Amino acid sequence: MPKTPEGCEWTSLKEALLGFVRGEFPTTSQRHIRPLHWYMACRLCLEGGFDPDEITPRPPFRVNTSGSGARARRFIEYDPSSGRGGELTILGGLKTKKVDVVVTKPNIGPVIAISIKGTLNALRNLTNRLEEAGGDCTNLHITYPTLVYAYWGIIRGNRAGRLPPDAPAFLGVPGDWARSNDVVILENGQAQQSVVRYHLALSNFTGRNSIRNDVSKYEASLLQSSTWMVTHPVRSTKDTQPPTAHCTLVN
Repeated sequence: MPKTPEGCEWTSLKEALLGFVRGEFPTTSQRHIRPLHWYMACRLCLEGGFDPDEITPRPPFRVNTSGSGARARRFIEYDPSSGRGGELTILGGLKTKKVDVVVTKPNIGPVIAISIKGTLNALRNLTNRLEEAGGDCTNLHITYPTLVYAYWGIIRGNRAGRLPPDAPAFLGVPGDWARSNDVVILENGQAQQSVVRYHLALSNFTGRNSIRNDVSKYEASLLQSSTWMVTHPVRSTKDTQPPTAHCTLVN
């Protein structure tokens, strides 16, 4: 019997990114990146104005209507029990494709799709990411040329040097030198060349604004590098506040 997908939760961008960069969950479970799917689904409802029933994964909100006729007003209410997880399967021109976040309008089909790809280490896989990005975009735009398709690439901002005590196990043993293939930010603060090339390639995959444009281009794309650190301030015996986790974003 298939496992029921974890329900969509209302989360902030900071909380979602912290769950990603901490590396506390195995990548095969997608638990490390799923909160980012939830974040985007929630923003499409709260900021985009889409009905939660039109969004996959379904955000934990419900819409109530007050009044009638010209005076009718719709209100969004937080309802944790209404959140549902999962991905939507879209029929592409070459094959079906499961997409992370999708808005579907009744009798029209998918109108917005967002693909979220995370890289925690092993930057050699960025080449495969590019091939997938171009292929997925082409595949869906063949069937749905008016689909607004966005790509969000997130890379854990692993720094050159010795691994900190709280480094995730997939990066190696704390105290050892970071592997060159895992380093995103060099000692001089600049991005690794493979990341720069990835960024330049993605830049050529974006900017589609008409159905006559190249089907292999996304309407929008974003490449983001995120890292984090935990600070442990000096505390007196009367200080009962826990250490604060700071998420440092490098875009």
